[in-house]
Amino acid sequence: MQELVVAGDSPTIKHYIEPRQFSDALLKYPIEDVLITIRDGGSVSKSSTLPEYQGGCVSLFCAIHSKIPRSTWLITLEEDASVIPIHVAGGSGFSASDIIIETRGSRIHVIDFSIESSGPLSLRIYLKRDKPSNTMLVFRLSRGPVSYLGVVDDYLGYEARRVVLVDSQRTLRVDEVLKASSTNLTHKIITIVRDNSTLDYYLRVETGGSSPSVKIHHLLLALEGSTGVARGVVRIREDAGDATAVYGIDSVQLGGNAFMQPSLEVSSNKVLEGRHYARNLRLSPEQGFYLASRGLDEKQAYRLLVESLARYTVGDKELEDRILDYLKPILQYL
Repeated sequence: MQELVVAGDSPTIKHYIEPRQFSDALLKYPIEDVLITIRDGGSVSKSSTLPEYQGGCVSLFCAIHSKIPRSTWLITLEEDASVIPIHVAGGSGFSASDIIIETRGSRIHVIDFSIESSGPLSLRIYLKRDKPSNTMLVFRLSRGPVSYLGVVDDYLGYEARRVVLVDSQRTLRVDEVLKASSTNLTHKIITIVRDNSTLDYYLRVETGGSSPSVKIHHLLLALEGSTGVARGVVRIREDAGDATAVYGIDSVQLGGNAFMQPSLEVSSNKVLEGRHYARNLRLSPEQGFYLASRGLDEKQAYRLLVESLARYTVGDKELEDRILDYLKPILQYL
């Protein structure tokens, strides 16, 4: 394979994960397929065609992924499925694949990816749904070399709640691309970075049409000498009327480092609300003293803080409970 030329997107953009790490891994490791299995709640098969998506790439990692010879897997969820455990196994080489997920019905789908590979990974997930539905995507990645994960989804003309939870122990770049036209979308992102790893999460949302509302909250937990990055842009198109866009990022540094950069691009003059914020949250001495007077030590206090932030903005009791179920094994080590 010819060497890929990798350059920075812009002199003003810092790559917290250098793209050359990823392209060098592609040259170092042989390309392999992944093996995908589902325990219950759906079926999986190989597809002979690559998924079609007109959104384009938002990073050099995605551009590199698009040039790699890769397989395509089709996962069809059962209509009554609630929690769908999906195991993705890579090998010791460079494992690359596109994964199309077709959802059925309008109930909440919790799609739980357990991803293991001793070599680098390059995965891109495409969601398709036949009815409006709430979705929770969980990605748990084991230790391994630098990897890439892309998530693509479209929402058109209906109300939806969406959660993405990423628990990573490897150097990982995540691109999430959403289209939300004439839609009321509430989106929760939780990224957990640990074991001295690095996670760079980039979100791009494009919204327009009649009375679109996009409300995004990203919770970044940086543990144990790790580095977490949460950044992205919400773009309000010219055709948007009476638009609402709120993009907030909260980080809690528990022995790690966190960097945040939310932004808005507004091309319409018909915006009801447009704002973004970034906060690094920690307990003040006064708050710590107050909680200690009620029998809570610092670790217990931070568990309560993280639990409250995990619930924040979700607005659905079942989704909140699912989130806390996944966080409990992690919170016990805080």
